[in-house]
Amino acid sequence: MKREIRVSLLGEYGVRNYGNEASLAHTLRIVQSVEHARPTVICHEPAVVTAMHGVPAWPFVARHPHSWGTRLIYKFQDFLRAGAQVARSDVIIVPGSGVFDLEWAGPGEVPLIMFTYSFWAAVLRRPFLVLSVGADGRGAGIGAALARFAVRRASVLTARDDASAAVLSGQRSSPVQSIADGVFGDEFPGASEPSADRDALVVGLGLFDYYGVNGRRSPDRAQRERFISRLAEIARGLTERSAEVVLLRGEDSDQSVIDELLESLGADVTVRVADARTEAELVREIQRMDVLAACRYHNLIAGALQRTPMIGIGWLKHKSLVAQLGRPDCYFDIGDFEPADVLARIDRDLTAEPVDREELDARVRDLTSRTRAQDAWLVRILDRRALSRRGLRRQFVPLPQAADGRVGARAR
Repeated sequence: MKREIRVSLLGEYGVRNYGNEASLAHTLRIVQSVEHARPTVICHEPAVVTAMHGVPAWPFVARHPHSWGTRLIYKFQDFLRAGAQVARSDVIIVPGSGVFDLEWAGPGEVPLIMFTYSFWAAVLRRPFLVLSVGADGRGAGIGAALARFAVRRASVLTARDDASAAVLSGQRSSPVQSIADGVFGDEFPGASEPSADRDALVVGLGLFDYYGVNGRRSPDRAQRERFISRLAEIARGLTERSAEVVLLRGEDSDQSVIDELLESLGADVTVRVADARTEAELVREIQRMDVLAACRYHNLIAGALQRTPMIGIGWLKHKSLVAQLGRPDCYFDIGDFEPADVLARIDRDLTAEPVDREELDARVRDLTSRTRAQDAWLVRILDRRALSRRGLRRQFVPLPQAADGRVGARAR
């Protein structure tokens, strides 16, 4: 009789980030397709994850008091608790999300978590798979050192975009492959051309709870107000062009941006707020759009899955994704974009330069094929139940790039 394989999925889940939850849901479906695999999630909010996904979940940190002396004690307890969690696992998987986007994280946050679990995986000889993750190449000091340790200890490491792959390849002895986020491998309603008999063009604006580059650690109200002002100028420009404007979230926290934007627009500008709160709902909402301009990475993925022309307003990961989709001139930095430039690019998509949807479709299909090849490899690895833990570890090897661009596994 085959023994269960205990799979721990590690990441920032349960925080109502629709993209992260979609990446987790995708990997859970792959793991659960293996008969004897039993997943557990290690995350921020285990009760939320269990309610959403129906699987057991554990916290990777305890609720710490604010005094430094007691906090250090609790941090050490977290470290020991992580070792116990890894000991109860046969394999640890980090599926998707920007776990190496250091611009947004302090050293005691995700970098410390990644260090801790990769350390215990190395000590206890457990495979540590980091699949289709993001990295921005930013950060320095302790946080960057902790992240580098995890990068180098990963049994297998793939990146979700070309820019992340380049960043991570510089920290390992072998190249890191670019394999798109798992959501590209999911089945969604088929892409379709927007209906020609509508009264108005539809343009989506995907928002982000932005307080400046270091907003998570040091919120900058002045940058927030400039951001809202620029978004309002885009929304007004679109309504002046007789377009219907639809506002999209990527996380529950984005509601605060919507509230401030609506207040800035006032009663004379009418926009619609979409009620989409999952990746599937975002895909369905975007299906009727002519163009999407988005600050959230997974808003752009939803647009790609519908072959909707998309414009990224963000940072490195947005720039890399739109370039891979054949739209390198459709990126604007979130810190200094000009509304007139974004409106001009939307105008080009709507009127002057109709999008080559066949080319966009071919590029999306290529990303999808790579993602599904990685999924198939993961199933094959998890299904090898006759192997010992040590033997199982030896099977986690770099995924070679085939001549046709697909990904496959090879035995060591």
